[in-house]
Amino acid sequence: MTTILIVRHGVTDYNQQGIYQGRMDVPLNDTGLEQASKLGTWLSGRYQISRIYSSPLLRAQATAQAVAAGQKGAEIVFDHGLQEIDVGDWEGMSAPQAKEANPDIWNRLQADQLYTRRPEGESYWDLYQRVSGCLDRIVAGHNGETLCIASHGGCIRVMLAHVMGVPPTTFAFMSGLQIDNTGLTVVRHAAHSGRWQVLGINSLCHLQEVN
Repeated sequence: MTTILIVRHGVTDYNQQGIYQGRMDVPLNDTGLEQASKLGTWLSGRYQISRIYSSPLLRAQATAQAVAAGQKGAEIVFDHGLQEIDVGDWEGMSAPQAKEANPDIWNRLQADQLYTRRPEGESYWDLYQRVSGCLDRIVAGHNGETLCIASHGGCIRVMLAHVMGVPPTTFAFMSGLQIDNTGLTVVRHAAHSGRWQVLGINSLCHLQEVN
């Protein structure tokens, strides 16, 4: 079985302000850097990671680097397939601002979360296809290893839907599933059968104890 440690990036100022980041390169703030450091320390005492796959966006990069700091020889591979959903013209906006800027698209999105594209951006279906394909490609190259993926909240939601074999929007942004900054989700993949197992979702143990 291949074990995949899926982590959301640490917190940014835009996260705290409720602003859509999408593909914007917003760095971790001081709290986010501390979260990532604690995550890396916690993982180092429990897992030997052979490779780290990361979104190339700065907030995910910094989180991946914090994980790598506690591992010996774990290469970081940046994959554009792990980038957050492209919100297009809504980058840098809050939800109320996006609704005011494009009320028709906003209303369509509430009615159809799966196929409605953000203005000049992606739909949730686009995100699901891109990220699930990336996850399948990653596990196909490994067997019996422990990997880490540093990505984004939207990406982790569709990974979980893919792994659990449920509709893509089951864990969409308007669902009740919480994916916190540096939340740790652990899944396993059996190469011989293609079967997935979910061991845990959104653990924050690393923020609650000193290692």
